[in-house]
Amino acid sequence: MGFLGVAPCFAQDYQVGAGDTLRVEVFGEPQLSRSALVPFGCSLDVDLIGAIRICGRTTREIAEDIAAHYAAGYLVAPHVIVQVATYGSQKIEVRGAVKTPGIQVLTGPTSLSQAITAAGGPDGDNVVDVDVVSASASEKTYQLSTLNLADPPVLVSGGDTIVLRKGRHVYVDGQVKTEGPVPFHEGLTVSQAVSLAGGPNEYALLRQAYILKANGGRVVVNLVRIRNGKTPDLILLPDDRVTLRRSYF
Repeated sequence: MGFLGVAPCFAQDYQVGAGDTLRVEVFGEPQLSRSALVPFGCSLDVDLIGAIRICGRTTREIAEDIAAHYAAGYLVAPHVIVQVATYGSQKIEVRGAVKTPGIQVLTGPTSLSQAITAAGGPDGDNVVDVDVVSASASEKTYQLSTLNLADPPVLVSGGDTIVLRKGRHVYVDGQVKTEGPVPFHEGLTVSQAVSLAGGPNEYALLRQAYILKANGGRVVVNLVRIRNGKTPDLILLPDDRVTLRRSYF
């Protein structure tokens, strides 16, 4: 089953809404069987019966309602089945740091992890948080790393907007093997950041590295003394920049 596919139990639980297309089958009465788009008024005109309320009800509830009306004066023991022919009423938007952002149409109970996977998955290795904004504008934030462990899974609802956010960074440049941003986490130290950047290259002046603090200021760091345990390994903050200078000797 695909992540947005429909298992039979999903189809039974799905609440119909405006924009869905229903197929009504009345066994032995082909003239009463039909397909129809559920209008925004949320009622469906059924032959011999008139308008039936549709939105917010499952296909089973709708079928039972139609059957009860037919049994009340038109048919003997009517057998009615209602199915969703095409889905269109319950939509979510997935955006932010995903590979394929856009609108998804829900076809049954769908977990937050499934919606992210259907959007191509996270775009990059440093996607940390997932914000879910409901149609009523309430907002909850989840950690991406724990979503697959949630029991029961976190389900999305029609009208939700899902936003994946990349985590914070520090920047390492100068005489390291790979200049650029490295993922920040609480407690990240200068030596750890340098290691995440591939480590110093052969030209690095380890005794005179420095930190440009995100909130201003410049701190000189002796990485040799840190390695030897003679100086504490300094803790970094998001957006700090660690620079290893070049040695000319």
